[in-house]
Amino acid sequence: MGVLEMSSGTFDDEIAVAEEPIIEVRDILNEMVTLTREGYHEMGTFGTLRYKDFDCKTVERPWSNNTVFISCIPPGIYPIKLGKFYQGGYPCWELDQVPNRSLIKIHRANTMNDLKGCIGLGSTFGTVDKTWAVLNSRQTHDEFMRAMREHGADKADRMYINIKNIEVGVWSAPGYATTE
Repeated sequence: MGVLEMSSGTFDDEIAVAEEPIIEVRDILNEMVTLTREGYHEMGTFGTLRYKDFDCKTVERPWSNNTVFISCIPPGIYPIKLGKFYQGGYPCWELDQVPNRSLIKIHRANTMNDLKGCIGLGSTFGTVDKTWAVLNSRQTHDEFMRAMREHGADKADRMYINIKNIEVGVWSAPGYATTE
């Protein structure tokens, strides 16, 4: 990882920088949840979510021009905050400041059909009724919440998620996962 250094210039001679603070990029990134999207298909958008020593698989709806309740989230860095999932009443993290969107949660879900523009968590990829999915969602979500709490994310002033796409092409469905 690189190091960001502040310049040693001055606005005028009286405002000199006595010491040059150094900010390690890895320190900033270590405090950020990352979601790396790895696969795109009509059955969903799939990736890996990481925070410190925790990682899991994700499912989202396919990209549909950021349409509310239908599309996955545009790539970018967004603030996240603690909230509750309205259907289950359990705690979850919620994305904020997503353009033209609100109430985007990171919650329990196995397939894209369980989502309305949110992010579902699971331990591994698999299928549910011949639909691509992430599995063990309840347990994985609970582990994610525990990891965030153990590292103090629930007490932090600010937390962020960095959503990025890896352009690896489109996944093709294996025979056992088709909807025919």
